[in-house]
Amino acid sequence: MVNKRKNIEELNLSDNFMFANVMSDKIICKIFLEKLLGIKIKEIKIAEYEKTIMTGIISKNIRIDVYVKDSSGKVYDIEMQNIYRDKRYNLAKRTRYYQSVIDTEELKSGMHYSELPESCIIFICTFDEFKLGKNKYVFRYKCDEVPELVLQNEAKVVILNTNNTDAADNLDEDIAAFLRYVENSDTRNAEASRSKFVKRVHKRFELVKKEKRDEYMTLQELMDMENYEAKKEAFAKGLNKGRKEGIEKTNLKTAAKLKASGCENVFTSEITGLPIETIEAL
Repeated sequence: MVNKRKNIEELNLSDNFMFANVMSDKIICKIFLEKLLGIKIKEIKIAEYEKTIMTGIISKNIRIDVYVKDSSGKVYDIEMQNIYRDKRYNLAKRTRYYQSVIDTEELKSGMHYSELPESCIIFICTFDEFKLGKNKYVFRYKCDEVPELVLQNEAKVVILNTNNTDAADNLDEDIAAFLRYVENSDTRNAEASRSKFVKRVHKRFELVKKEKRDEYMTLQELMDMENYEAKKEAFAKGLNKGRKEGIEKTNLKTAAKLKASGCENVFTSEITGLPIETIEAL
């Protein structure tokens, strides 16, 4: 989603437009995933931003900020979340649904369950979702009776918190520096950072600002038009509703007068258009 009322110079990496364009760089993606997850990736094959997965006519579709697949077939969904929303948004259940949709996308008809690739959903939040002071929360399926027993379904959820990045939490120094950069993505902070990874991210950040300026402005204009049309439609609906309610009140008053004058209910119904049951109840 494009952030309304901001020009491109005011954006940070936490803004979805910049995040999607910067993090879809294959080299940046590879370094980020390796340092965050403590793994080695041979090659990033796909790094697609704002990928929409269609689930059907009835089911809810999803749009992924950055959809990544490495050379071994592992899938990564990297999301930026910079607004703490109400309970209806429910980050935990959102990860559950995203996982199910991604699995459906990857496991085609005729394939065996064993062919389902390893996956990891990563949310970078500018708030502490769980308010426990951690900057990294990793979730896997575990057994209630035997907590050390992990269900090996190769699905993982990682939720990062850009606040409190000084906490230990076994966080890689470059990832900690990256989290500090997310909400303050200016040149001064990038140059002050000792992280080569942050400097690489910032270089890409500045390139996106330069090359995607026209695209961003066009998206903003489209968003403004959509908001305008939505407001206009809502106003029209409200106006029509008000007119309808006004006519109904007028008809009720007219019906009451006709009934008080001794007119038959059928006649009153024909004049006002109100149901006979409504007139009888007056």
